[in-house]
Amino acid sequence: MPTLAAVDIGSNSVRLKVSRLSGRSLREIHEDRQVTRLGDGVFRTGLLTPEAIADTVKVLRRFHRTVQQEGADSVRIVATSAMRDARNSRAFLEWVRSTTGWKVEIISGLEEARLIHLGLVSTLRVTAAPVLMVDLGGGSCELTISSQGHIRETVSLPLGAVRLTNEFLQHDPPARRNCGVCAALWSGRLGGFPTASHDPAPRG
Repeated sequence: MPTLAAVDIGSNSVRLKVSRLSGRSLREIHEDRQVTRLGDGVFRTGLLTPEAIADTVKVLRRFHRTVQQEGADSVRIVATSAMRDARNSRAFLEWVRSTTGWKVEIISGLEEARLIHLGLVSTLRVTAAPVLMVDLGGGSCELTISSQGHIRETVSLPLGAVRLTNEFLQHDPPARRNCGVCAALWSGRLGGFPTASHDPAPRG
C-alpha cells in the first residue's frame, strides 16, 4: 500500500499529513501543524523575514524526518499566498532544498482552490445541490461553488487573516473605523462572485 505525504506551507502555519492508500481511500497515519506566520513580514514589507524563514525551515526539517520515518513513497510540498507575494522567495526555496532536498512548488490561487475542493469532495458527503466552499487562510481566501463533485465557479482573493490583521486590525480591540473599512473591502471583493443559487456554466 503506497504511503503519501503532503506539506502545505501557508502564510500562517505549516502542515503535514501522511496517509496510506487502502483500496480507493486514504487512511491518515500522521498529522502535524506548526504556526510560523511566514507571511507576517511579507504583508508588511513584501519580504520574508529571516526569523520567519528560519522558523519555517526548522519545522520543515522535522516534517522531513517524519516523512522518512513513515516511509512515504511520494511527497508533494506546496506554498501559497505568502510565497506568491514575497520578493525574496527564491532564498527560502534554496534554503529548504539545501536542508531537506525538497523542491517546493509555489502554486497559484486557483490551484490552491482546486486542491481544497478535491480534499473536501473526497472526504465529505456533498449534496447534489450547489455548495459554497470557503477556505480562509493567512494570506488568501478561496471560494468555490461545487456541484455534484465538480467546480462550477472558483476565485482566490487576497483577503487572508494575517494579511487583513496587519492592514486593518492593529489594535485590540480594533477601532470601529478600521473594522468598517475591512468589511467594505470584503464586500467590494465579493461583489462579483456568484452565489450558490446562480446557475453559471459548468467548468468540468
